[in-house]
Amino acid sequence: MTEFNLQWQTTLTDYITAIAWSPLQPSLAAASAAGDLVFWPDCQDPTPIVLLSPQGRSIEGLAFSPDGQYLAAAGQAGTVYLWHLPNVSHITQPILTLDHPGQWIEHLAWSPTANLFAFSVGKSVQVWDSDRAVLAATLAFDRSSVLDLHWHPTGDYLAIAGYRGARIWSAQDWPQEPQTLDIPSATLSVRWSPDGQYLAAGNFDRTITVLPWGESDPWLMRGFPGKIRKLAWSMPPITGESPVLASISAEGVVIWAKEEEEEMGWAGQVVSLHDGTAIDLAFHPHQPMLASTGQDGTVQIWHLFSPAIEPLTGAPQGFTQLAWQPTGERLAAGGQAGELLLWTLLSMDAEHGR
Repeated sequence: MTEFNLQWQTTLTDYITAIAWSPLQPSLAAASAAGDLVFWPDCQDPTPIVLLSPQGRSIEGLAFSPDGQYLAAAGQAGTVYLWHLPNVSHITQPILTLDHPGQWIEHLAWSPTANLFAFSVGKSVQVWDSDRAVLAATLAFDRSSVLDLHWHPTGDYLAIAGYRGARIWSAQDWPQEPQTLDIPSATLSVRWSPDGQYLAAGNFDRTITVLPWGESDPWLMRGFPGKIRKLAWSMPPITGESPVLASISAEGVVIWAKEEEEEMGWAGQVVSLHDGTAIDLAFHPHQPMLASTGQDGTVQIWHLFSPAIEPLTGAPQGFTQLAWQPTGERLAAGGQAGELLLWTLLSMDAEHGR
């Protein structure tokens, strides 16, 4: 039986806008709409290091580098911050600060294979080399402000979404003309599958587009109650089957599994209905387990195609963010009133047979 134990909880100044885990250490960072940014070098110790004090402007983008050496943050003030983390006792100031006055930087992501981080600046994306502290590329989206961005799992491609779909740049040749995934409306969420075989786009016109990478004809899923707010992929299954895609639209969470026969496409199943808008979702990194949050103040968790376990609570005004630790041992979630809660997955060892 899957059980969660609340390890600790704390409160930031305003609602939680971003949560990030280090890929290699048990380190956690969280930010709020007031602009405070807090870092826990070891999540087992609830004593934090305050990297940014509240300044009245939210932090939207927050992510660790793939080697765990750096933490980047950006937000409403138009400033991008970069910290070097190896010696946490000496963290006082960021090693790099990039100012973009008048820009609200909402999206930031690291390459999964190199110390390159990308962030949105209006109708473009800048890619920076953190090791050399130099600008590697500026990618013009042109069609609209950037609404999302996501790296291919190999780090070879960067997908950028906005009005009329997504554009995909090659990290091996940034000046090369990008490939396009054309959508009649705006794409709000874009995600590569962890095996790199598919690119999914969640759209404002209540559709999802899934493109098999290397092909020209995507699948199209319709019939959602509202715009597609978020997408998430399961990790590649050991069986060699296609990963599962999850989406949230209005109050519903739907999972999509590819049919065995190619021409049949993808089959969807509603697995959860929050009492109010669903806000965020994420797959467990190693198990077929999905978590979602909503305005109803619950974190709902279930094994795929199985009944949900007892919901987690702790944010009466609603949850805003959630994130699994890369090892899968813990789940962090943030709330509308600034709550940050950390649960330990007690049954993980048993389910893995250790």
